[in-house]
Amino acid sequence: MELQEYRAVLVETISETYPKYLQEKVVKKLEANNIISTSNVLLSEAEISLDVSDQPFFDQIRNAVEQNPDDTIRVIEELEYEYSYKYAVLFNHNSDNIEAKLMELVEGNLVNNLASEDFTFDYCSDNSESPRVIPTYKMINEEIDCLKFSKKVIGFLPVSGDNQRVVKYPIVVLLYKTEKVLEIRFDKIKGFLKNGDEFFYIKQIQWVSAWLQSKLDLELVAMNLVPIIEYTIPKESNDETSEVVVTAQAMNLASGSKAVLDTGVNDQFVLPLLGELKNLIRDNEELFNTNDETKEIKSKLTTFIFETEESSHLPWISLTWKNETKSKAVKVKFSFNYLGQEYSLLQYYGNNAEMERMNNVTKYLIENQREYLNQESE
Repeated sequence: MELQEYRAVLVETISETYPKYLQEKVVKKLEANNIISTSNVLLSEAEISLDVSDQPFFDQIRNAVEQNPDDTIRVIEELEYEYSYKYAVLFNHNSDNIEAKLMELVEGNLVNNLASEDFTFDYCSDNSESPRVIPTYKMINEEIDCLKFSKKVIGFLPVSGDNQRVVKYPIVVLLYKTEKVLEIRFDKIKGFLKNGDEFFYIKQIQWVSAWLQSKLDLELVAMNLVPIIEYTIPKESNDETSEVVVTAQAMNLASGSKAVLDTGVNDQFVLPLLGELKNLIRDNEELFNTNDETKEIKSKLTTFIFETEESSHLPWISLTWKNETKSKAVKVKFSFNYLGQEYSLLQYYGNNAEMERMNNVTKYLIENQREYLNQESE
């Protein structure tokens, strides 16, 4: 893909897929890098930038791409590592020298290096059966390396006339250096770009996984999140010391019936029915211990709760990572064995959780996986 075509795809991507808050984020970054000016302030010749004041966000970005493509593209591509991706999957792997293999690929021009002076723009793979794949490498910090895979996706709007849209769809892979763990993150894509394919996301995971296993010589094993989540969540619904609370879960009961429990806007994060029953027993401990009959009622209720939880299959569960600032709480839905796959799908919802907070969730899960496995081995 030549620069002119890449520019056109990038502009169309922003037009079709970037919500207003994300366009604003790009504008602020462009202004911070002195690529555009939105304030009507006259600058010196040494600081001269493109005046885009009083223009909508999209027009500001489009003009920057047209007038200063190199710097503008660089800003947008760096931001793609930090976006609030909606979905993620986690894998364990078997490699002890993944960094060395990665650097070999960079030196062999099989991976682009964002930090290289020769880097121009991301390589976009097409949808052919054997597409050329050249991801872009960036070191996030001392703990995390990142590869960004870019795919050219073509969709058709349900309108007459010129209805074809071509967008860039980035997928990032985070390699946790001190752990044998990698994470694939990707964003929600509009229905018309999926072309009715309900397995669109699975195919992207397979595409990226195949490259990782082939080029980095990895054996990927889906992180088994079911026991890790069970180990992670607090045993008592009122455990205020826990960093994580259950906010919703689906339950397939042994009887064949199904239920969805959701705290909704409940600030106390207490699940209805089971969570409320636990609290009822705890808050009325003295009453339940009044005599043999009340003790028997307590025993039956406790047994009912235990058996319901132990015998139920959980298709999915939602956890919230608490924060003193309520708007910064991170909510994640875990869909186990997503669409029949071995891996679980993490879905971030509610407030947009950018890279750092998403990284914190992953590190929390990694740490709990380590503790759980150590406990099992003992």
